[in-house]
Amino acid sequence: MAPARAMSSGIKFSAVLISFITAAPAPSPSTASKAAPTPAPPAALTLPQSIRPPVFLLPGSGSSTLDAAFTTPTLQRSCGNTSTVWIQDISNLLSNATCIQQALPLTFNATSNLWQNNTNALISPHDFGGLTGVVGIPVDNPNIHPIWLAMVQMLQGQGYTVGRNLFGAPYDWRVSFYTLSRIGWFAQLQKSIETAVKANNNTKAVIAGHSLGTLVSTYFLGTYTTAAWREDNIAAYVSFSGLYGGAATAFSQFIEGSSFGFNVSSATLWSSARTWGSLTQRAPIPEIWGNRVLISSRSKNYTAGDMRQLLNDLNLPQQVATYDRIRSSIFNLTDSPLYVDVYCIMGNSIPTQTGLAYDVPAFNGSVPLSGGQATYGSGDGVVNQISLDECLSLEPVKVLNYTGQDHGSVLGNPDILKTFVGILQNYSTPIQSSAVRG
Repeated sequence: MAPARAMSSGIKFSAVLISFITAAPAPSPSTASKAAPTPAPPAALTLPQSIRPPVFLLPGSGSSTLDAAFTTPTLQRSCGNTSTVWIQDISNLLSNATCIQQALPLTFNATSNLWQNNTNALISPHDFGGLTGVVGIPVDNPNIHPIWLAMVQMLQGQGYTVGRNLFGAPYDWRVSFYTLSRIGWFAQLQKSIETAVKANNNTKAVIAGHSLGTLVSTYFLGTYTTAAWREDNIAAYVSFSGLYGGAATAFSQFIEGSSFGFNVSSATLWSSARTWGSLTQRAPIPEIWGNRVLISSRSKNYTAGDMRQLLNDLNLPQQVATYDRIRSSIFNLTDSPLYVDVYCIMGNSIPTQTGLAYDVPAFNGSVPLSGGQATYGSGDGVVNQISLDECLSLEPVKVLNYTGQDHGSVLGNPDILKTFVGILQNYSTPIQSSAVRG
């Protein structure tokens, strides 16, 4: 049974989309365990000794590269005559508001219950199974901090090979889980894992998710797949900076947009972001947040339980229509055991935004706003502590807290990476014959 839910603080939503590694003190891990094995010493993971468990990397929101097939020459020219609209060519993309505003919006189809691409730009994730679809790998833009790069280099140094036992699982981070399921993305991931397990001497796979990727991973494991399938194919799930309780200020993107950390006006992405079905997946869960005020105008306060009303006030009927389905899928994610070992790796003790107050009479969604007054609590600088702690519900679980590490740095800190290698060692298959290679 999941532990009792309680209230705490929240996150700054714009940082959810693109997380950057920042300088942080050396980590001081503390652990809480409910059955998952303690990570083994990483030095034991070497080529002659074991067949490595296949590793699948699920990035956070905005961290999957997106390709586009344009149906109009005008839009293709606006986007720089490239098939990649997000994010390897971000410097060109962010300099052209027309591309952003026409290529990235979604439309909700009430008949099919699916979020659909703009008919002029059919967008899909880049290089599923490889790593060039994970933003920042390879590094070809100095404006993008490749938060996955240190982990990939570490894994390759331990003998991992892309396409053999190391895989990226980029996805369209704009759409809801339901849409990902209906368009076949989860089926593609499931088949890829099965193939990798068989190709690696039936060594079960390890899934590593970060930020929004933790929700995608948990939905895949707990909702899309069966316990029998997981028993045959999944050794463990490693959650980095999990977003399980929702983001306290997730809806600020509906209100003011986001700069994604780049030198561009937040308002540039406002009109596109308001159409993304995934935004409500990051909304704070009422049963966790209770009556804490998360967003306010001069005339009204909004708690987690008032998000539907906020969407109405912001004139977002498509988001209102899908809110109940999306929120119920999120709330149930951590209520049942996954029947795989779970490791929750998170930073803490970083000031983290818990709410925004806007000096306006009321919200109407007519124009993007700015200048909200922020309040702060504890977390990893992006995800608040109550949301991170929801990972404890995923039994059997071992939680590793690293004081002073922020939302992105947990993927790049050398000591944390050594811990990750130790986790992989727990699930490596001893080599039985010289004919078998890891």
